Amino acid sequence: MSKRAIELQFHWIFILIAGAVILAFFFSVVQKQRALSEEKLSITLAGQMDAIFTGAIESKGTTQSLVTPKPGIAFSCSKVCECNYHIGRKATEFRDKLLFAPAMIKDQDAIAWAIEWKLPFRIANFLLLTNPTIKYYIVYERGDQLSEQLYRRVNIALPKELNQVAIGSLRDITRLTPQGDAQTRLVFLGTQEPDLRSLNLDFAREDVSGVWINADAITAVFYEKTDPDELEFSEYPSVLAGDTTVYGAIFAADHQMYECVMKRAFEKLGVIAQVQAKRAQELKNTVSAARPECAYVLQDLQTVAQKAEQVAGAQALRDAEAAISVIRGAQSALQLQNTNLIKQSCPELY
Repeated sequence: MSKRAIELQFHWIFILIAGAVILAFFFSVVQKQRALSEEKLSITLAGQMDAIFTGAIESKGTTQSLVTPKPGIAFSCSKVCECNYHIGRKATEFRDKLLFAPAMIKDQDAIAWAIEWKLPFRIANFLLLTNPTIKYYIVYERGDQLSEQLYRRVNIALPKELNQVAIGSLRDITRLTPQGDAQTRLVFLGTQEPDLRSLNLDFAREDVSGVWINADAITAVFYEKTDPDELEFSEYPSVLAGDTTVYGAIFAADHQMYECVMKRAFEKLGVIAQVQAKRAQELKNTVSAARPECAYVLQDLQTVAQKAEQVAGAQALRDAEAAISVIRGAQSALQLQNTNLIKQSCPELY
C-alpha cells in the first residue's frame, strides 16, 4: 500500500472520530437541555399541584376531580417519616398536609376527598386521593351485625366516584380474578381475620394489597406483598381514632404512610387541645364567677393534649393503643360537658 493511501485512510479515520466527537457533544447538549426542561416542568407542575392540594383540603366534605399531570404523581413516606409526593424528579414534602394516597396516581384524573377529623373538636381536614385505575373491594360479612353496621357507615361515606365493588362474604374473595386494574385494594370490615393467600393465583403478579378494619373500628391491619410475584403478605397492625382515620387507612398506600400521617395528625391534636385548654381557662376566669352554673373542667382537655403527644411519639403499638383509649374517654367527657354548657346557655367549651 502506498504512502498516500495510508495517509488517506488515516484522514478518513480522523474525520470519523472527529464526527463522532461532535455528534456526542451535540447529543450531550440535547440530553442536558431535555433534562433541564423536564426538571423545570416538574418544578412547575409540583408548585401547581401543591396549590391545588391546599385548595382541595380546605373544601371539607366534598369530592372533586383533580387533573393529574402526564408524568403521574408518586406518594411515599420513609421509615423516618419523610413524606413526599413526586412529579418527575421533583419531590415535594407533605409538610402540614394530612394526605392519604396510593403509591402512584397516573393515566386518569385523581379523585380528591376532603373530610374533617374531630376528637371531639375540629382538628384538621384529611385529603384522601385515588383514581379510577385502582379497584377497591369492600368485603364484609353478611349476617354479622357488627360487620354490617360498619359496612353501612363506610358505604354511605365513601365517594360515589370511587371504583369499588361490595362483597358480602369473606369466602367470596376466592372467586375474584384480576380485571386489568392498575392496583387492587381489598378492604375487610368485620371480626374475622382475612387470609389474602386464598386469592386466585392470577393475582400473584398483580399490584394487590389489603387492610382489615376490625368491626369495632379501633384497630387495623395492613397487608402488603413481600414479593411482587408471589401471594405472600406481611402484616402490620395499627390503631384507629374514629371513622375519619378508617378512611385514611383505606386510602393510604401502606402502613408506613398511615403511621407517619397519623403521627402528624396527633401532633396537631396536642397543640389544638392545649389552645382549647387555655381558652377554657379564660372562660372559667371570666364567666364562672358571675355564673356559677357555668362549670368549666379543664382536666379532660389537658389529658387529650398529653395523650396526643404520647401517641405521636409512641414506639410500641400497645402504648399508642393505651393513650388513644384514654383520649376516647376524655372525648366522651368533653362532649357531655359541652352539652351541659349549652343547656345552661353558657359559652361553649369548643
